[in-house]
Amino acid sequence: MSPRTVRAVGALAIVALVSIAYSPVIGAGFVWDDDQNVTDNATLRSLSGLGKIWSDPLANQQYYPLTHTSFWLEYHAWGLNPTGYHVTNVVLHALVAVLLWEILQRVGVRGAWAIAAIFGLHPVHVESVAWVTERKNVLSGVWYMIAVLAWLAWQGIDERPHGAAVSPGRRWYYAASIAAFALALLSKTATSMLAPAMLLLLWWKRDRMRPRDVLALVPYFVLGAGAGALTAWLEVHHVNAAGSEFALPFWKRVLVAGRAFWFYIGKELWPHELVFVYPRWNVEGWSAWHYAWPAAAAGAIAAAWALRRKVGKGPAVALLFYGVTVFPALGFFNVAYHRFSFVQDHFQYLASIGIISLVVGAFLRLADLLPKHLPAWSPKLVLVLVLVALGARSARQCLLFRDYETLLRDSADRTPDAYLAAYNLGLHLQHNGRVAEAVPYYRQAVAVRPQDPRFHNNLGIALVTLGQVDEGADHLRLAAQAATQDPMVALNYASACYAAARWAEAVAAYEEALRRKPNWALAERNLAWLLATAPADDVRDGQRALGFARLACEHTRKRVAVCLETWAAATAETGDFDGAADTARKALEQARREGEPATEARLVRQLASYTERKPIRSKGAAEPESPAPAPSDGSNQ
Repeated sequence: MSPRTVRAVGALAIVALVSIAYSPVIGAGFVWDDDQNVTDNATLRSLSGLGKIWSDPLANQQYYPLTHTSFWLEYHAWGLNPTGYHVTNVVLHALVAVLLWEILQRVGVRGAWAIAAIFGLHPVHVESVAWVTERKNVLSGVWYMIAVLAWLAWQGIDERPHGAAVSPGRRWYYAASIAAFALALLSKTATSMLAPAMLLLLWWKRDRMRPRDVLALVPYFVLGAGAGALTAWLEVHHVNAAGSEFALPFWKRVLVAGRAFWFYIGKELWPHELVFVYPRWNVEGWSAWHYAWPAAAAGAIAAAWALRRKVGKGPAVALLFYGVTVFPALGFFNVAYHRFSFVQDHFQYLASIGIISLVVGAFLRLADLLPKHLPAWSPKLVLVLVLVALGARSARQCLLFRDYETLLRDSADRTPDAYLAAYNLGLHLQHNGRVAEAVPYYRQAVAVRPQDPRFHNNLGIALVTLGQVDEGADHLRLAAQAATQDPMVALNYASACYAAARWAEAVAAYEEALRRKPNWALAERNLAWLLATAPADDVRDGQRALGFARLACEHTRKRVAVCLETWAAATAETGDFDGAADTARKALEQARREGEPATEARLVRQLASYTERKPIRSKGAAEPESPAPAPSDGSNQ
């Protein structure tokens, strides 16, 4: 076969393998963060939204306008059908693998096709492909590869046996490379370390680096540094990568980086126990021996450097490429996701090329030492078995992205310390009315992070909903104590105490909610109702109840039936039953205007009580007047 035919067959083989391995994503849906980037993203809906994608760096989670433009185009092509988005990701990933093969051939890497095929099939990349939000990885990867190919053409580097004759120095190759790099950065700034990677290639392929070649990389360094700085700023000031979780001294960041460095290598060498959310390492509990992680990383790089004259520069280049490419995700910069975990599979997408190349190169060297009596096709058989195993594992991993619940349940069930997965799964189940199923996952999150008020808040609400009001009130008390400025948490605690007939606690909690949010009609109404109708004589206070009821009615312009209802109850508690009846009639009229039959029925009964000169008395959660705890705004961060 001609070289061109060989290249075509090799490329088609990579595409076919990737397509087969990722075929399960055809039935996948949208999962975590896909709502912010696609399904609920208002910027995808109109032409003005497209303009905002490019002109407003704060329009989306990060300023990746080319990625969001691809979503914009797809939204107008097939709406919110997830299949189209998933197919696009698979095609882009296959293209990255094919372009990688082309690059490796041009720089003379032995086993180039095997490296590209393993890259295309490796399970650690499922997260980058099967997760729609990670379009940014595969799209930026395509432009990254194009930038390298154009730069190689400009440098005249082509070590293929039948490589096309390219005259080095053609400026349009150089311009095309810079343009492609800019597009990569506009897709995702994880590609910002391209310039150091090119410097490594120059050092590897040239006995002596020419100053003009190094100077030619200055635009890449400037673009990469500028885009990286913008991303870092947005992470802190827009995505909220700030707070106590990020208050790590530099030496602890070194420890995190050292462990992450080896964590990713471990997953490359043995892709076992891959989960969407890994537990966050407890840096506070680390001791001196944890310095072994960064020390081992530095030692490995130093060893590769020291052996360069004996085994060649290749191993050092591969290891250094991995190190510089994964560097932005190692923990030296604040990344919002590091609040939940310091590692995630998609962080190593491009960096993995270095480790795969290193392993394949070592394998081929070992194959050269095989006894002569072994068949020459033995190494190829090993490669086939590896590709089959990786492809099967990737296909299985794709099934986790079928839907939001499946993805989070896998992480929560397999890694008990992954509190983010447990909490978000609990939130998902609760919002879908499966409260009893949500409780164990909320408990799991609370066990890992008992200091987080959101976890106590939602667990408390779920328990109250299930009738476990005392335990629910206890968790809501902890939430209110931790979230010292959140009025809704205080209101939830007060409502739980009301449901548990803990009247004095409820009064104090409602008062605290009003301290946090003055002139809040909901809290005023609930406190007034409690002061007017509580069964405990030492809690009721008709005059205070009347004051809060009037405030609630003023703040709602007397247009809310339950506020007027509360005013009537408070009036009755002061002994003015005629006034209470008059107000109850107004409340009844308002309830009819609101179309609230339950409120109407309740007011008819109350009006009869006032006519008999009897005040209203609550009996706790069984009473229809009982305020119900409202779910908090849980965060899908």
